Amino acid sequence: MKKILSILAIMIAVVAQANAQAEFTGFTITTDGYYRAPDGKDYIIYPFEGKSANEIYSLICSNVAKVYYSPQRVMSAVENTSVAIHAFADDILYQKSYLGLKFFYEGTYNLLIEIKDGRVKVNAPSFGMQTGQSETINRTKTAEKILSDFFDKKGRLKENRTIWKPYAEQRINSIYKTLLGIDSTNKTDNDW
Repeated sequence: MKKILSILAIMIAVVAQANAQAEFTGFTITTDGYYRAPDGKDYIIYPFEGKSANEIYSLICSNVAKVYYSPQRVMSAVENTSVAIHAFADDILYQKSYLGLKFFYEGTYNLLIEIKDGRVKVNAPSFGMQTGQSETINRTKTAEKILSDFFDKKGRLKENRTIWKPYAEQRINSIYKTLLGIDSTNKTDNDW
C-alpha cells in the first residue's frame, strides 16, 4: 500500500511539474548599473511549449497595445523573428524625493524579444540618456550611472534606495510580462 501511494504521489508531482508554466524570473539591477538575469546573463530564455514562432509573434504583437498607446510608433518587428520596442518613459528611473514629491528621470529605453519555435530570448533593457528635473537645473545621466548609484562602494544597496531598486526592476519586468502574456494582474474573463 505504501509503495502504491508513493508511486501515485510521484506521478502526481511529475504531472503537476509538466503542466506548470515556466515562471519568468525577470531582471535585477546589478552594482554596475545594468539589468541582468539571475544567472548573470543579459538575457532570459522563456519557453512557450508547443507554440510556433508565428503564434508567439502574434501574441507579443497583440500585447504591445496593452502597454503602449500607439504601438505602431514604438514597435518594429521582423515577422516571426523579433519584436523591438523603442519607447519613452517618465517614471522608470527614480531620481529623488524632495519635500514629499517624487522626481524621476525621463528618457528612452529599448526592449528586444527574439522569437523561435517554442521559446523566446528576452534581452535585458537598454536605455538612452536620462534627464531629470531638480529644484533649479536639469541633470542628464546615463541609466547605468543612475542605477549604479543605488549601491555604495562596497556593493550594498544604499539605505535611501531600498524602495527604488525594486521599483525600477518591477517596472521593466512588468512590461516584459505583459508583452509575453504572462502578467497575472491582467487576467480577466475575455469572453465578450
